Amino acid sequence: MLRRLGVTSLFVFLQFISGTSSASAPDFYTVREPVPVADISLDPYIVFAAATSQLVDDALDLLSWQLHNKKMPEPAVPYNRLAQYGSWVVKQDGTCHNTRAKVLMRESEVPVIFSRNGCSVVSGKWRDPYSNQYYESASDLDIDHVVPLKNSYVSGAWKWDFQRRCLYANFMENEFQLIPIKDEDNKKKSDSGPDRFMPRDRGYACEYLANWLKIKLIWNLAIPRAEAEAIEKLSQDNHCASAQMSLEVSNLRRERQSILSNIDLCK
Repeated sequence: MLRRLGVTSLFVFLQFISGTSSASAPDFYTVREPVPVADISLDPYIVFAAATSQLVDDALDLLSWQLHNKKMPEPAVPYNRLAQYGSWVVKQDGTCHNTRAKVLMRESEVPVIFSRNGCSVVSGKWRDPYSNQYYESASDLDIDHVVPLKNSYVSGAWKWDFQRRCLYANFMENEFQLIPIKDEDNKKKSDSGPDRFMPRDRGYACEYLANWLKIKLIWNLAIPRAEAEAIEKLSQDNHCASAQMSLEVSNLRRERQSILSNIDLCK
């Protein structure tokens, strides 16, 4: 219903029938799940795995959103990256490679070259999907949190404990949450959502929007009004296919299970 009507049209319709202004319109959304989560303060991870175990593997529409008719809860404490999310971690797997090094190793199209101590990546070959340009020096690249840490924080992660936030910052159980991009683009993006930043390569727009919404769904993060309006318009302007803007229930279940399985990463 939301996708057919359109976010902007829905706001206008709600304001018309209620006689309210945009200031009092519903403030945020979450991606609709097969098992509804009534409040973003609820922890969906354990409940979801059990409740969906018998569901057929339907594709969830990432543009079908659950409306929350209230003001989006605000953080009790201001955002602080190091205090609340920590830094890149070194997993206890017998190597000295931290998350940054592992993302660079995973995404390089050629074998990487390491620093003298074998811990840091010096060079390789990476395609930055934001610009569709290739880079060979690791120093040219930042690891982008597709949904930035501050955005995740104000969208609900402020209610999590440090372990879950640190896991979010270092999550490598999929290939779309952490990606290497040109450092200049990462600085330009900062903590912006699609309402204030989109990759330069228009051919990547639909994939970027889909990945943004997948992350919001997997981690049960809110979609503020301005962000929702921008995503809806951008998906229409770029003619994003329904198949691309979807996520199978089994994949969501697997991602949620990965969060539970790796929750001690930052212990």
